[in-house]
Amino acid sequence: MKAVTAEQMRKIDSATSSEIGIPSIVLMENAAREVCKVCLEELKDIEEPKVVIFAGKGNNGGDGFALARQLKDRGIDCKIVFLFEGSKFSTDAEINYNIALKCGIKIITGFTEAVIESGRADIVVDAVFGTGISRNVEGIYAEVIEMINTYAKKVISIDIPSGVNSDDGRIMGTAVEADITVTFALPKIGMLLYPGASCCGDIRIANISIQPSTIAEMN
Repeated sequence: MKAVTAEQMRKIDSATSSEIGIPSIVLMENAAREVCKVCLEELKDIEEPKVVIFAGKGNNGGDGFALARQLKDRGIDCKIVFLFEGSKFSTDAEINYNIALKCGIKIITGFTEAVIESGRADIVVDAVFGTGISRNVEGIYAEVIEMINTYAKKVISIDIPSGVNSDDGRIMGTAVEADITVTFALPKIGMLLYPGASCCGDIRIANISIQPSTIAEMN
């Protein structure tokens, strides 16, 4: 199976928007839809299920904000944890953050409440970092990853577990230990190499409308 680096995936995403004409925010919506499907499958036998989504400020966080809305639309009790006040959002993430607010989704900004809700949730979704991480995780980001690993019953990571280097599988100081990783279009090389591979759990590859022809052009 073909696997890609973060830069190759970025170029594939960019070409999908510029050449195929699918806007990046539509790709984000498609990504959220695919993660939503996995969440619903995992929750199908649970009465009154609860989901908590840890979201960052970039496009991975944007996937998480969009996911929260999609879960809410399907009647799932869903909360967002965003502990990075003052952070500058990516454009698409900010759009989906504001949509989530206007849809009435609770956004948790306190550490203690985040711990409590993480322990109560049937699924914790990791949408903190995506594939672009290039330096060690420190400060509040490391604390968030530690919280997820300590309190979550089941973890689903979006695209790649936060803290795993998508090019070589290094653990960038610390990393989320996922039960399931939903990655988009193609696996990332770091997900297949140790120690990063040990953090990914069951890898699900999701179709978000990236065309085979676009992937082929990246050879």
